[in-house]
Amino acid sequence: MKINPQHTFGWNADVWNRAFIGSNEVNKILARKNLKVLEIGAGIHSQVAYVFDATESDITIGHYDKKNSCNLKKIIDKKINDLDLVSQYKVQFIDAFNLNEKYDVIILKSVLGGIFKGNDFAKAEEYCQKIVKENLYKNGALITIDNGKSVLDFFIKNFGARSRNWHLTTLDELLTADEKIGFGLLSTISLSTRLGIIGFKIEKFLYYIDLILHPLFSSKPTVICSVFTKKHIQCN
Repeated sequence: MKINPQHTFGWNADVWNRAFIGSNEVNKILARKNLKVLEIGAGIHSQVAYVFDATESDITIGHYDKKNSCNLKKIIDKKINDLDLVSQYKVQFIDAFNLNEKYDVIILKSVLGGIFKGNDFAKAEEYCQKIVKENLYKNGALITIDNGKSVLDFFIKNFGARSRNWHLTTLDELLTADEKIGFGLLSTISLSTRLGIIGFKIEKFLYYIDLILHPLFSSKPTVICSVFTKKHIQCN
């Protein structure tokens, strides 16, 4: 069953999903079965791990907000029932800096910019390589999908996470990734979580405009998907 991006990426879902499914490496993973999958940093608005449901896998939806863990579990239980999901799911508190197990797939959606704010983002690439070396099985993949710094960012620098020094990445960062896919121009802030159905309709409209404008502004996308694969990282 194909999962509606609204259930996985939450806000500006079509934009995030387009960057995600535009990855050849991601599509290779989606063609596999019986994986061990970890999502780091899921929240009440988005749980990307459902994207992998058709792989019939063991999926851990990891969060780092203990206060909202009960609400998140209720949301996930409801989606499992409503969407008739086929993989096995569990919800667990995950410390992004203390991973003790190995996985076939680890995904971080809108996480790196928060744990490596401002100038600390220089450490993000080393962090990603460490995860690949220590926490992925052979032929595994680390997928990060992050907020990009678009050409319009100057005009909205005081909105949302931007006002809290959240790092907005660019295509010339995380250079050791095996693949980088960017998309988006106008889809920069979450309207659906702020304005409900009206915000959702505005986001949908902006997505269609982005489809037209993206070829002209592809160097500074609002969403960037980076994939690090185990096969290309030299292990000690």
